[in-house]
Amino acid sequence: MADIGCGDMKFEQALQAGGLVVEYHAFDLHPQHPRVRPFDANTQPLPAHFDLLVMLGVTEYLSDLPASLARFAPATRLGLFSHVVSELSSHQPGRIAELGWRNHLSSGEFESVCERSGWQAVDSVLTANGRTRIWLLRGRGANAGP
Repeated sequence: MADIGCGDMKFEQALQAGGLVVEYHAFDLHPQHPRVRPFDANTQPLPAHFDLLVMLGVTEYLSDLPASLARFAPATRLGLFSHVVSELSSHQPGRIAELGWRNHLSSGEFESVCERSGWQAVDSVLTANGRTRIWLLRGRGANAGP
């Protein structure tokens, strides 16, 4: 699996705590750990094919969300993406600018961008904070070999 925007690799720690063993590849614009590879999701393609691509807390910051998602879809079987959805958050434009977000989409808008970028929504759930939705999506690499 590839974890883009992994920060200090908390997701890997959560997987291990749950007893799950995966081949974990960590990527971040600003690596915080020696195992994290520098990666700009705004411009770079994935360096390999992955069964799972995780992007939690990243989609809001991408300068061209459709282009980034379209670059990742062919090399990915499944995606796990989060997005703070506009219909459930109370963020005002000034706060969105402070956060550096470039995208604050509704659930429908996010799904539409994903579909136009080569992803197919499988399922989604709302997180406990009541404003972030997590999607499980199928990428175009779903039928590709390992």
